[in-house]
This record gives sequence, C-alpha cells and structure tokens, in this order.
Amino acid sequence: MTKVITMNSSYNKATTFIRPLLGLSNSAYTNNYKNCYITQDSGVKIHLVFENLPQDVLTDAQKETFQALNENALLEEKSIYKNCLVYSFNVDEDMSSDIQHFMNGKYSQMSEGGKQMIMFSQHDDNNVAAITSILWPTEEDRKNLSARLNAELSQDAEIFSKPNLQEELFNMDLLC
Repeated sequence: MTKVITMNSSYNKATTFIRPLLGLSNSAYTNNYKNCYITQDSGVKIHLVFENLPQDVLTDAQKETFQALNENALLEEKSIYKNCLVYSFNVDEDMSSDIQHFMNGKYSQMSEGGKQMIMFSQHDDNNVAAITSILWPTEEDRKNLSARLNAELSQDAEIFSKPNLQEELFNMDLLC
C-alpha cells in the first residue's frame, strides 16, 4: 500500500511551517486566528492575522496569546485593518533562510532549529506524522511518492508540494 502525505488544515502552509518560528504552540492560537502570511519586499516579515474582537469578549486564552505576541522581541507592529488585527514580525537571519527554503518548497532544507520549532508547535496536532515526513523525508517516503506519481524521483526530491505564493504572501486588501 502506498503511503500518501496529506495534511488536514483549513489554513495556508505558512501557518504550518512559518508561524511556529515565532515560538508558540498551535494550542496557543484560538478560534479568532485567521492565517499567517509572509512579505519580502522591504525585508522578510511574518504577519499573523486575527479577527479583531472587542477586549470584553476575548477569552483568557486569547488574552494570553496576545500578551505572548506583544512580548515577542521580533514584533514590529500591530495594526487594525477592516475587521482584522495584524501582528507583523521581523525575522532574524536563520528564520529568513528557513522562509526562503519554505517559499521554494524545500522543506527538508530548513534548519534543524526551525524544524524542531515546527515539530514543537505540532504537539497536539494530528498532522505530526505527515509533517515529520515532509521535514525529514526518508527513502521510503520518496519511493512511495515515486510509485504514486509513476515517475522517478531524485534522492533529494521533496515529497510535499511547493506553497502557492498567492496564498502565502501578505496582501492587506485580500485579507479581511
């Protein structure tokens, strides 16, 4: 039986592979979280988008998440656009390299530190096996994909599709 790598998520790939670089577990993000996006034009940045809720309706978990994000040393700015609250973060050199690998669909070439942060964030997620295979593909993973595609794959082939940059790049006008 050929194993197929699939992930269950209504979010874009940046939520799975980039958002964790900010250091919070998936469980920290509550139901008002919308998605994660990247910009590259004036330096690489990570943007987290939330539904902008009034303070008096925020749950304790939402307040804790926002406090942690507000205290993140990489936070550049917080802004409100339409009904969205947008957190924008600068990235350090390691994160910038990992983001470039992500955008090129080279998940297995991300740094070990970045991969570990991704796995840490997934601790309660049912996608752990798939993400492990994507970040550290084995010869068996590549053979399975090769059989499924009925095509020969190189020894360093990735086993997960490249991100669709239209879904990953930050565009304020398309968000809210």
